[in-house]
Amino acid sequence: MALLEQLRIFSGASRTVLERLAGVAVLTNFAAGTAIVSEGDTADALYALAEGTVEVTAIGESAVPSVRLRTMQAPDLFGEIGVLEGIPRTATVTAITDCVCERIDKDSFLDALADALEKAGDAKEV
Repeated sequence: MALLEQLRIFSGASRTVLERLAGVAVLTNFAAGTAIVSEGDTADALYALAEGTVEVTAIGESAVPSVRLRTMQAPDLFGEIGVLEGIPRTATVTAITDCVCERIDKDSFLDALADALEKAGDAKEV
């Protein structure tokens, strides 16, 4: 849960939501050189990078070789765009070093988000 608390996307999340997400997160290790997510694949999870460094690349709509978009170091988050938008992966994320991630599956994340929004709406009605 400490990792999730450090990530901007979860800055306004309640303790209950963070505990719920931490409870479904799966600790996953990736060796350097491994593509963690690949551009065009189905977005089935998001990843909280706990340890290591990754490189984000994309081909996009062009037919040219992939372009390096950025490098990310722990703690950080990736894979959320496809999950939130319901679209295929927009980039490839490759481990530069050995990495440890907390993998949160799409359905668990969206369910927690929906519950949080519903509770926030209920609180405003009171």
